[in-house]
Amino acid sequence: MGGMHIVRLAVLLALFALTLAEAREFTSADGKQSMKAEFIRYHKSLDQVTLRLSNGHNMVTEAKHFSEADREFFKERARQAALPDAVKVGVDENSNRHTHNTGQMAIRKLKAQYEFTLKNVSDYALEDLNLHYWVVVQRDQQDKPEIHKGDASIGKLDAGGETEIKGPKLDLTLGAASTCNCPRVEASARMIGRDRILGERVEVRTADGKLIYSDSSSMRVDKALESSSK
Repeated sequence: MGGMHIVRLAVLLALFALTLAEAREFTSADGKQSMKAEFIRYHKSLDQVTLRLSNGHNMVTEAKHFSEADREFFKERARQAALPDAVKVGVDENSNRHTHNTGQMAIRKLKAQYEFTLKNVSDYALEDLNLHYWVVVQRDQQDKPEIHKGDASIGKLDAGGETEIKGPKLDLTLGAASTCNCPRVEASARMIGRDRILGERVEVRTADGKLIYSDSSSMRVDKALESSSK
Protein backbone atom coordinates (compact mmCIF):
# COMPACT_ATOMS: atom_id res chain seq x y z
CA MET A 1 0.00 0.00 0.00
CA GLY A 2 2.89 2.35 0.78
CA GLY A 3 4.13 1.96 -2.77
CA MET A 4 0.67 2.83 -4.11
CA HIS A 5 0.60 6.04 -2.05
CA ILE A 6 4.01 6.99 -3.39
CA VAL A 7 2.82 6.49 -6.97
CA ARG A 8 -0.30 8.57 -6.35
CA LEU A 9 1.80 11.31 -4.75
CA ALA A 10 4.14 11.31 -7.74
CA VAL A 11 1.20 11.68 -10.11
CA LEU A 12 -0.23 14.55 -8.07
CA LEU A 13 3.14 16.30 -7.99
CA ALA A 14 3.48 15.88 -11.76
CA LEU A 15 0.03 17.36 -12.31
CA PHE A 16 0.86 20.21 -9.92
CA ALA A 17 4.11 20.91 -11.80
CA LEU A 18 2.23 20.88 -15.11
CA THR A 19 -0.29 23.39 -13.73
CA LEU A 20 2.51 25.67 -12.59
CA ALA A 21 4.21 25.40 -15.98
CA GLU A 22 1.03 26.43 -17.75
CA ALA A 23 0.33 29.30 -15.36
CA ARG A 24 1.59 32.77 -16.20
CA GLU A 25 1.74 35.99 -14.27
CA PHE A 26 -0.49 38.63 -15.81
CA THR A 27 -0.32 42.33 -15.01
CA SER A 28 -3.08 44.93 -14.98
CA ALA A 29 -3.05 47.75 -17.53
CA ASP A 30 -1.90 50.27 -14.90
CA GLY A 31 0.84 47.89 -13.69
CA LYS A 32 -0.35 47.98 -10.07
CA GLN A 33 -1.79 44.48 -9.81
CA SER A 34 -0.72 41.03 -10.93
CA MET A 35 -2.16 37.53 -10.84
CA LYS A 36 -1.18 34.00 -11.83
CA ALA A 37 -3.54 32.18 -14.13
CA GLU A 38 -3.65 29.78 -17.06
CA PHE A 39 -4.50 31.17 -20.50
CA ILE A 40 -7.51 29.40 -22.08
CA ARG A 41 -8.57 31.43 -25.11
CA TYR A 42 -8.78 34.86 -26.67
CA HIS A 43 -11.82 36.04 -28.65
CA LYS A 44 -10.51 38.66 -31.07
CA SER A 45 -13.80 40.20 -32.25
CA LEU A 46 -14.99 40.69 -28.66
CA ASP A 47 -11.48 41.44 -27.36
CA GLN A 48 -12.20 39.03 -24.51
CA VAL A 49 -9.81 36.67 -22.80
CA THR A 50 -10.61 33.58 -20.75
CA LEU A 51 -8.23 32.66 -17.92
CA ARG A 52 -8.32 29.78 -15.45
CA LEU A 53 -7.64 30.94 -11.90
CA SER A 54 -5.75 29.01 -9.23
CA ASN A 55 -9.07 27.97 -7.65
CA GLY A 56 -10.03 26.19 -10.88
CA HIS A 57 -12.69 28.71 -11.93
CA ASN A 58 -12.62 30.47 -15.31
CA MET A 59 -12.60 34.24 -15.57
CA VAL A 60 -13.80 36.00 -18.73
CA THR A 61 -12.87 39.65 -19.06
CA GLU A 62 -11.83 42.25 -21.61
CA ALA A 63 -8.22 42.12 -22.72
CA LYS A 64 -7.90 45.91 -22.32
CA HIS A 65 -7.66 45.39 -18.55
CA PHE A 66 -4.21 43.80 -18.99
CA SER A 67 -0.78 45.15 -19.87
CA GLU A 68 0.32 45.63 -23.47
CA ALA A 69 2.69 42.64 -23.17
CA ASP A 70 -0.16 40.45 -21.95
CA ARG A 71 -2.44 41.59 -24.77
CA GLU A 72 0.26 40.69 -27.31
CA PHE A 73 0.59 37.32 -25.58
CA PHE A 74 -3.18 36.73 -25.92
CA LYS A 75 -3.12 37.55 -29.63
CA GLU A 76 -0.07 35.40 -30.37
CA ARG A 77 -1.49 32.38 -28.53
CA ALA A 78 -4.79 32.79 -30.37
CA ARG A 79 -2.95 33.08 -33.69
CA GLN A 80 -0.98 29.90 -32.98
CA ALA A 81 -4.19 28.06 -32.07
CA ALA A 82 -5.80 29.19 -35.34
CA LEU A 83 -2.87 28.12 -37.57
CA PRO A 84 -4.05 24.55 -38.35
CA ASP A 85 -7.21 25.94 -40.00
CA ALA A 86 -5.80 29.28 -41.14
CA VAL A 87 -5.12 28.57 -44.81
CA LYS A 88 -6.83 26.97 -47.77
CA VAL A 89 -5.11 26.21 -51.06
CA GLY A 90 -6.86 26.06 -54.42
CA VAL A 91 -5.23 24.23 -57.33
CA ASP A 92 -5.90 25.12 -60.96
CA GLU A 93 -4.39 23.03 -63.71
CA ASN A 94 -5.18 25.55 -66.49
CA SER A 95 -4.86 22.83 -69.12
CA ASN A 96 -5.29 23.25 -72.85
CA ARG A 97 -5.74 20.23 -75.13
CA HIS A 98 -5.06 20.54 -78.82
CA THR A 99 -4.23 18.39 -81.83
CA HIS A 100 -1.08 18.78 -83.88
CA ASN A 101 -1.47 17.52 -87.44
CA THR A 102 1.66 16.34 -89.25
CA GLY A 103 -0.07 15.44 -92.51
CA GLN A 104 -0.46 11.71 -91.95
CA MET A 105 -0.80 11.77 -88.19
CA ALA A 106 -2.84 13.67 -85.59
CA ILE A 107 -0.96 14.01 -82.31
CA ARG A 108 -3.00 14.95 -79.27
CA LYS A 109 -1.18 17.35 -76.95
CA LEU A 110 -1.86 18.84 -73.51
CA LYS A 111 -0.27 21.99 -72.17
CA ALA A 112 -0.83 22.85 -68.53
CA GLN A 113 0.24 25.71 -66.27
CA TYR A 114 -0.28 24.94 -62.60
CA GLU A 115 -1.40 27.73 -60.30
CA PHE A 116 -1.84 27.55 -56.54
CA THR A 117 -4.06 30.06 -54.73
CA LEU A 118 -3.30 30.38 -51.02
CA LYS A 119 -5.98 32.10 -48.94
CA ASN A 120 -5.89 33.18 -45.30
CA VAL A 121 -9.29 32.22 -43.84
CA SER A 122 -8.39 33.18 -40.26
CA ASP A 123 -8.85 36.46 -38.39
CA TYR A 124 -5.12 36.95 -38.05
CA ALA A 125 -2.37 38.09 -40.40
CA LEU A 126 0.00 35.27 -41.31
CA GLU A 127 3.70 35.84 -41.83
CA ASP A 128 6.64 33.87 -43.22
CA LEU A 129 4.79 30.94 -44.75
CA ASN A 130 6.32 28.42 -47.15
CA LEU A 131 4.28 26.61 -49.79
CA HIS A 132 5.68 23.34 -51.18
CA TYR A 133 4.18 21.45 -54.12
CA TRP A 134 4.74 18.24 -56.04
CA VAL A 135 3.09 17.53 -59.40
CA VAL A 136 3.34 13.90 -60.56
CA VAL A 137 3.28 13.00 -64.26
CA GLN A 138 3.33 9.51 -65.74
CA ARG A 139 5.21 9.43 -69.03
CA ASP A 140 4.18 6.51 -71.21
CA GLN A 141 7.78 5.73 -72.14
CA GLN A 142 9.06 5.76 -68.54
CA ASP A 143 8.61 3.23 -65.75
CA LYS A 144 8.86 5.74 -62.91
CA PRO A 145 6.61 8.79 -62.60
CA GLU A 146 8.10 12.20 -63.29
CA ILE A 147 7.95 14.54 -60.29
CA HIS A 148 7.91 18.32 -60.63
CA LYS A 149 8.42 20.08 -57.32
CA GLY A 150 8.90 23.60 -56.11
CA ASP A 151 8.27 26.02 -53.27
CA ALA A 152 7.41 29.64 -52.66
CA SER A 153 7.76 31.97 -49.69
CA ILE A 154 4.94 34.24 -48.59
CA GLY A 155 6.14 37.13 -46.44
CA LYS A 156 2.74 38.28 -45.17
CA LEU A 157 -0.86 37.39 -45.85
CA ASP A 158 -3.50 39.58 -44.23
CA ALA A 159 -6.69 38.13 -42.76
CA GLY A 160 -8.97 37.22 -45.65
CA GLY A 161 -6.22 37.89 -48.17
CA GLU A 162 -4.98 35.55 -50.88
CA THR A 163 -2.01 35.17 -53.18
CA GLU A 164 -1.36 33.21 -56.36
CA ILE A 165 1.75 31.13 -56.96
CA LYS A 166 2.74 29.84 -60.37
CA GLY A 167 3.67 26.18 -60.54
CA PRO A 168 5.24 24.05 -63.28
CA LYS A 169 4.45 24.23 -66.96
CA LEU A 170 3.75 20.80 -68.43
CA ASP A 171 3.82 19.65 -72.05
CA LEU A 172 2.30 16.20 -72.47
CA THR A 173 1.53 13.93 -75.40
CA LEU A 174 -1.79 12.16 -74.93
CA GLY A 175 -1.50 9.87 -77.94
CA ALA A 176 -1.73 9.86 -81.73
CA ALA A 177 -3.87 8.52 -84.53
CA SER A 178 -3.23 7.95 -88.21
CA THR A 179 -5.12 10.18 -90.63
CA CYS A 180 -4.52 7.79 -93.54
CA ASN A 181 -4.82 4.08 -94.18
CA CYS A 182 -1.09 3.57 -93.88
CA PRO A 183 0.07 0.56 -91.80
CA ARG A 184 3.44 2.12 -91.02
CA VAL A 185 1.88 5.38 -89.89
CA GLU A 186 -0.65 3.50 -87.75
CA ALA A 187 2.18 1.50 -86.17
CA SER A 188 4.11 4.70 -85.45
CA ALA A 189 1.02 6.32 -83.93
CA ARG A 190 0.64 3.41 -81.53
CA MET A 191 4.21 3.98 -80.34
CA ILE A 192 3.64 7.62 -79.40
CA GLY A 193 3.29 8.03 -75.64
CA ARG A 194 0.13 8.39 -73.63
CA ASP A 195 1.24 10.77 -70.89
CA ARG A 196 -1.05 11.74 -68.03
CA ILE A 197 -1.04 13.88 -64.91
CA LEU A 198 -1.47 11.70 -61.83
CA GLY A 199 -2.12 14.67 -59.55
CA GLU A 200 -0.48 16.95 -57.03
CA ARG A 201 0.37 17.36 -53.38
CA VAL A 202 0.54 20.69 -51.54
CA GLU A 203 1.90 21.59 -48.12
CA VAL A 204 2.11 24.89 -46.25
CA ARG A 205 4.52 25.31 -43.35
CA THR A 206 5.44 28.12 -41.00
CA ALA A 207 8.98 29.55 -40.89
CA ASP A 208 9.92 27.10 -38.12
CA GLY A 209 8.72 24.12 -40.18
CA LYS A 210 5.32 23.57 -38.55
CA LEU A 211 2.88 21.94 -40.98
CA ILE A 212 -0.42 23.86 -41.10
CA TYR A 213 -1.86 22.60 -44.39
CA SER A 214 -1.48 19.38 -46.36
CA ASP A 215 -3.53 17.95 -49.21
CA SER A 216 -2.99 15.29 -51.85
CA SER A 217 -5.21 14.76 -54.88
CA SER A 218 -4.88 10.97 -55.03
CA MET A 219 -3.34 7.84 -53.53
CA ARG A 220 -1.25 7.45 -56.69
CA VAL A 221 0.48 10.72 -55.90
CA ASP A 222 1.25 9.62 -52.34
CA LYS A 223 2.65 6.29 -53.53
CA ALA A 224 4.80 7.95 -56.21
CA LEU A 225 6.26 10.44 -53.72
CA GLU A 226 6.85 7.71 -51.15
CA SER A 227 8.70 5.60 -53.72
CA SER A 228 10.82 8.54 -54.90
CA SER A 229 11.99 9.29 -51.36
CA LYS A 230 13.38 5.78 -50.83
